[in-house]
Amino acid sequence: MPPTQQPKDMYENVTPQPARQTLRAPQQAARQRPASIPPVSRTPSSAMKSLMGNRSVALTGVILAIIVIAVVVVVFFNPFEKTATNEPVANTNTEPSILPSTISPPSNTGSVSDADSDGLPDAEEQSLGTNAQNADSDSDQLFDREEVKVYLTNPTNPDTDGDGVIDGQEVAQGQNPSGAGLLRDLTSEIEKL
Repeated sequence: MPPTQQPKDMYENVTPQPARQTLRAPQQAARQRPASIPPVSRTPSSAMKSLMGNRSVALTGVILAIIVIAVVVVVFFNPFEKTATNEPVANTNTEPSILPSTISPPSNTGSVSDADSDGLPDAEEQSLGTNAQNADSDSDQLFDREEVKVYLTNPTNPDTDGDGVIDGQEVAQGQNPSGAGLLRDLTSEIEKL
């Protein structure tokens, strides 16, 4: 390791010189002021005026923020609204309820049988020649009710118009399954039923 050396003094070759001291009278110093420095005035500068203006803008912003927060609290949380109390209602009916001793089961005289749940009653399926146990008798991807009531196609023929495309695929493509052309609005057609 090299021996430790002291750092070199960079001012060792400089000779000190006495400082210049010039004392001037205060009036003389004031007269020799450079022209580029503006005189000091007692009125607030434009920087102070803008700072004061910024304070008033900031104060206005804070006041507006407080007002907005207050409005949001009142609208959404409404601390002044009275909450309803859930008190039980007194029973004003003093007569006891009389229940029949036996309850008869509902009669099935008005019910319509639909074994395959396709929307066509079994009796109507029998008259059309469709299978009352299969919701899509011709396997064309349309229920029998859709073919009879909505699209007016043959529920026993998978391709009613004979164009080589089964009825369900034509409906999915927006084509008329019972002839040429496009389907009408399905929603409006169903509402007609």
